[in-house]
Amino acid sequence: MFNVLGIINVIESEQILKELTEQRTLAAVPIGGRYRIIDFILSNMVNAGIRSVGIFTHYKMGSLVSHLKNGREWNLDTKRRGLFFLSPDFSKYLFSPNKWDVSHFTTRLGYIKTSTRQYVLITGCNMICNIDFQKVLAFHQERKADITVVYKEIGLSEKEKFSPYLSFTLSRAEKITEVNSLPHQGEKDNMCMEMFLLSRELLLKLIDECVRQNKWDLIRDGFLGNLRDLKVYGFHFPGYLAKINFLTNYYRHNMDLLQPSVWRELFLGPGPIFTKAKDSAPAKYMADANVKNALVANDCIIGGQIENSIIFRGAKVGKGAKINNSIILEKCVIEEDSEVSHAVLDQGVRV
Repeated sequence: MFNVLGIINVIESEQILKELTEQRTLAAVPIGGRYRIIDFILSNMVNAGIRSVGIFTHYKMGSLVSHLKNGREWNLDTKRRGLFFLSPDFSKYLFSPNKWDVSHFTTRLGYIKTSTRQYVLITGCNMICNIDFQKVLAFHQERKADITVVYKEIGLSEKEKFSPYLSFTLSRAEKITEVNSLPHQGEKDNMCMEMFLLSRELLLKLIDECVRQNKWDLIRDGFLGNLRDLKVYGFHFPGYLAKINFLTNYYRHNMDLLQPSVWRELFLGPGPIFTKAKDSAPAKYMADANVKNALVANDCIIGGQIENSIIFRGAKVGKGAKINNSIILEKCVIEEDSEVSHAVLDQGVRV
């Protein structure tokens, strides 16, 4: 997919995960013991052969920039291509809470126009999965589609945790025929995963049309608002999907990683998930340590009991301490005989 330009739109509500996004953007929120949320979609692009990726930035980007830097861990530290942080022109820019607002794209048109890539893959950052984008491109080319939208078929019990979302109706040929703003009343629904593949020329044309017609939602008005004039197809993703849009979902999907089947699917196939390397020592377990069903990252010192929990890098758990069903972020200190249950502790917290 060398001929594909990647765009990751990390603009999200500042309070989407409450305290966890007070000082950092959603894309930089830690997950899974040593990763950040953006690692998944960025690794998926790199594994598919995309070598030029632009990231739409906004506020609170310090943590994200520090994590990604020049993209070396993703093999994007090249001179002519690589990783680009695309901030808006704040002198002409009025903030919109809708990350798919056309204004987010018009202030970064230079990056899209100067690219020589034939296709553009546009995604958000809060969908966590391991997807093979090469299959998406093959699907797009086989059907001679104008736009391909990645979707997930979800059951009745999953609708609440993925809401809000766009859903659509597909024909037998997998062509999108109708878009629904509200969940479908049936047992199953086709949820838009906010991943779109189209030609660069068509993207520029749709942005221009939206601006001229005073329409400002690129998905609704541009991509899915032209179903009669464009061939818009849906690519079904059958694998595990996590949507990080509420604190309860953040907790739930971290806990999912304690299931070996979920962990293997996310981190081992179809491609590896890369993250920033830290050359620190392995975790150290003291004589009284007792760990069951947990992910413990490197540079931790464990002296107490841990069960059904995720412990991030550099955390210290004192003798006699008990942690269960919790997420402990980097460099937290759980002192001797303390107890933590069903909690999410941000970086550097002492109990």
